[in-house]
Amino acid sequence: MVPLSTIFQAGRSYDFHNYVDLPFEPEDILRAFDYTLRHDTLDLMQGFVPPERSQELQYRITRSLRSVSLSSANARREVLVAPILLEIVDLTEAQLRIDYPVQVNERLQGTIDYYLYKEEKRVVVCHAHNSDLTKGFTQLAVQMIALNQWQPKETNLLGAITAGDIWQFGVLHSASRLIWQDINLLRVPADLPNLLQVLAAALLP
Repeated sequence: MVPLSTIFQAGRSYDFHNYVDLPFEPEDILRAFDYTLRHDTLDLMQGFVPPERSQELQYRITRSLRSVSLSSANARREVLVAPILLEIVDLTEAQLRIDYPVQVNERLQGTIDYYLYKEEKRVVVCHAHNSDLTKGFTQLAVQMIALNQWQPKETNLLGAITAGDIWQFGVLHSASRLIWQDINLLRVPADLPNLLQVLAAALLP
């Protein structure tokens, strides 16, 4: 176990983005917040999404990919991520916040890329820096921990790390202080129907 004094430097504040650069294993970083990380195939619930809605969005994204360069993070966010989340907002009538600020303490602070919520249901989506999902998941997990302290609720919290064309899910269990990382990946546009169903299920009654 890595001691806290090794992970966190005295007198230094940490933004969510700083966790991408820390040279420690994700398990050790999350243990510093008294959370345990587990890896497994997650049996994520799937909500009903009308097939025609999935097909239409899949067609629009596929058509965009023929013409738009995705060489920048902003391009991937606008062409791939934003249309998916806006579709979910329309399907579930959830609220969407972009660059949502959270400040719990000097180690849990920064902005969450995308935060969706409806009543007790919550979803955090983090865009992976340099398309690195491995380091990005650590950042996502820290954001989930921060949000769970910022807005304490008894319900589980769904999170997703994405590079735009690839998505990976995680679930924070508040009571057991566990974060489960799904070992499976969903790809866009191929797995878009499944992706929409998982996101919809997390926000629907």
